[in-house]
Amino acid sequence: MKKSDLAYVRKRKRRKVAAIVTAISSMAVAVFVLVAFLGRFVGTFTVSLDTGELKLSLCEKSSFNNPTSYLKLKSIPDFALTTYTDLPSSSELDNEETTYLNGEIKDAKGKSSLLYFKYTFFVKNGGEVPASYDLKVNITRNTPSDDRRYLDSLLRVLVYHNNVNSDTHDHEIYAKENTDPSPTYGYEEGEYTYKAAISFQSPDDAERYGGYEFPGFANRFESSTVAARIPQASLQQDEAIRYTIVVWLEGNDPDATGAAPVNANLKLGVTINAYENQ
Repeated sequence: MKKSDLAYVRKRKRRKVAAIVTAISSMAVAVFVLVAFLGRFVGTFTVSLDTGELKLSLCEKSSFNNPTSYLKLKSIPDFALTTYTDLPSSSELDNEETTYLNGEIKDAKGKSSLLYFKYTFFVKNGGEVPASYDLKVNITRNTPSDDRRYLDSLLRVLVYHNNVNSDTHDHEIYAKENTDPSPTYGYEEGEYTYKAAISFQSPDDAERYGGYEFPGFANRFESSTVAARIPQASLQQDEAIRYTIVVWLEGNDPDATGAAPVNANLKLGVTINAYENQ
């Protein structure tokens, strides 16, 4: 974005026109095996109000045949640890035809768990003037376990953002940065980085545990309360963008080993803020 454009944005009045609130609460996490969490991923998805000429709306379908100001998901199963290389393809994840239960598995007793949570939705400008906005994935609660460990060190947040008419699957992956630096293996400038590996900790690990290509490093969480910030977007009249939020707990993270962090819980929220001319 040009400096002149940034200055123009600063003169606008920020209006919060959409909010998506999701939560992950867990009682335990174990070594990388398909063990369900003793907890829930529950959420309320809400969106939008009109502000003068500026009008954004959400819908779960690109047809926008049922636009609404309120989206809600119920009965989300417990979580199980998984890993990045076991996620489906982008064409399956970033797809309005696959539901938030796409990552569901069941044990021998029929109990459901989620390997990952995915939610696809669309943002559309139904007003008469261009609408600009930004999107953040927030960490709104991060309660440690009984032995003072936090689940956000395992958390991976993948955000797809693409034009509704596009077959592309542009995305970024975010994770909490490491306390100590690790070798970059040529993926970053310099020899070391504080960025967390997306999954396997090194190319050797990726090769050793399945012959995968090393997926590299995630973008850093912006802060302890903001996991991801998607750059400002602008929608013309009747234009729409497709978003898919994918969340999982990475079993190949070093903090996924050892005793389970009992009673830890984590809550995430996604907010969309729009801007209108003063």
